[in-house]
Amino acid sequence: MNREEFLRRLEQCLKGLPSKDVEDALRYYEDYFEDANGLSDEEIIASLGKPEDVAKQIRMNSEVSYEYTEEGIKDSDADKNDLTVKQKNQNTEKGKRSTSEIVLLVIIIICALPIIAPIAGGIIAGIVGIIAGILGIAFALLVGGIVALFTGLGTIFVVFPNGVFLLGLGLVAVTLGILFCRLLWVIAVRFIPWLIRGIVKICKMPFEKNNKEKGVQ
Repeated sequence: MNREEFLRRLEQCLKGLPSKDVEDALRYYEDYFEDANGLSDEEIIASLGKPEDVAKQIRMNSEVSYEYTEEGIKDSDADKNDLTVKQKNQNTEKGKRSTSEIVLLVIIIICALPIIAPIAGGIIAGIVGIIAGILGIAFALLVGGIVALFTGLGTIFVVFPNGVFLLGLGLVAVTLGILFCRLLWVIAVRFIPWLIRGIVKICKMPFEKNNKEKGVQ
């Protein structure tokens, strides 16, 4: 049996398989004959075995994913499994690194508490002081403005210029008091919640990173 007869018989034995698989197999064995330098067709066929046996092996391999390479018929499913194992190992290593990073961050925070605590306390005290100051100014302006308005109303019939001056002063004071109350509302309703959300988001960032990497695993 020569090369042509071997390949023709092999093609007949592979009937029923997808045409691409048959073409790949025939091309592989054609190259096999070409690359066997110094060996006759008979010697190569003797080393390969009967076309029926070769076809049987190919049919068995067709039940799983395979490909033809220079080293022979290669099971690509096994390679995929190896790649999956490697990816799992890499994800495990990433998870360990993330846990180590979190532990290190906690240690750094604990060590930095003597410095961070006074600074944070000062910031909180400053914010509370600003709010209390604005509240006090608004209260004083509103109360003083109302008093000036009533005094002006009583004085305008006695000393007209003084009454007008007190009325104007009272209106300005009440207006400023309302504006300070508006500023206080903005700080309490918008600025403080925004500040709290920002602090919480910064504190959660390392843990969110760790959870995402766990999800990838």
